[in-house]
Amino acid sequence: MRTSVQALRAVVVVTAAALVGIGLAEPASAEPTYVLVGHIARDAGVTSPATVCWGLPDEPNGEGCVGFDIGDDYELPALPAGRYRVMAWTDDGSALDARTLVTAGPTSTTVPTLRLGVGDPITGTLLDWYGRPAVGRTMSSSAERPGGGSEWQYATTDAHGHFSLAARPGLRYQVGTSTTTIDPDVPAGARLTYRETRMVPTTVRATAARGTYGTVTRVAAKVTADVHGGPTVHGYVSAYDGKRRVGSGAVGSGGRATVRVSGALTPGSHRLRLEYGGDANGEPSSTHVVVRIAKAEPTAKVTASAVRRGARAHVVVTLDAPTAVRGDVAVYVGGHRVGTGHLHASDGVSRSSVVTSRLTRTGKVTVQYLGSATMRATTYTTRYQVR
Repeated sequence: MRTSVQALRAVVVVTAAALVGIGLAEPASAEPTYVLVGHIARDAGVTSPATVCWGLPDEPNGEGCVGFDIGDDYELPALPAGRYRVMAWTDDGSALDARTLVTAGPTSTTVPTLRLGVGDPITGTLLDWYGRPAVGRTMSSSAERPGGGSEWQYATTDAHGHFSLAARPGLRYQVGTSTTTIDPDVPAGARLTYRETRMVPTTVRATAARGTYGTVTRVAAKVTADVHGGPTVHGYVSAYDGKRRVGSGAVGSGGRATVRVSGALTPGSHRLRLEYGGDANGEPSSTHVVVRIAKAEPTAKVTASAVRRGARAHVVVTLDAPTAVRGDVAVYVGGHRVGTGHLHASDGVSRSSVVTSRLTRTGKVTVQYLGSATMRATTYTTRYQVR
């Protein structure tokens, strides 16, 4: 189908040309076009390559224009007769753009000289956090033109932190850089000093810690700026065991933080990830720290009755720990086991009631907690004795 359409178009063109050739049709008159030429002048120090564009008069920013890199003399494409806006600007934004209106026609093919200048520049110094010249930073300014549209200028700070932004007299600009706050109302010709306010890199360090199951473990951490004399940082340091958040602590004086780690960490060695979340001065950072958790040792309360030779004693063992104690207990007389029982937890109390075998031996009554995954096995000597 595409071949048929193309062939049809060719027939139409050939037929039209044939009609003109035999005098049956009038040849179309071509619309005259005109080549505009011009020159760019520059203020001292303006050395960047420039771009020239053209557009209709009601296109203040050159929407629809054609642009290209040129030298100081230029030639625009052939244009139909009419009124045009011609614009020039530096590619690096170091000078004010220049604009003029021109008529293309048989007696007008030259564009008035476009001057790329700096106007009444906004100058100043950019310092880093510590008052030293901030070198190689890009400063920018922007302003709205009275006739519509906006203009932007750029400058790079030199070895002394100095910058100069071209500015049009009478306009007010927003001035700043990515490392400073934006100054929203700066007049042309202003002299300024800025100090960088961006966040600085930080390092968080921590000391290995030991704790006991069921109780909070305190990990000492310190957050510092990675530059000499950097700002004091604040915020929080959080601890993670895998993806689970297990504690946090506020960063206080000198960047120090005490991270309170949950007592729910099981006994053993844990490699925790510490994350400093950052603040207005410091970037986030992280590290790892080893925390070793020991089993908890419960305390015991033992009461007994019928503790005499030939009888069966009734021994009640109550164990207390920060969390519920589970497992078994054993009762001994003179080193010989006379009974065992299982602990039951209720209302935060872990208790076992043991009825011993008939007591045939003499000696001290002791109770042994046999331990669990989280509690240490412990032996308790009671006040009771079989005589």
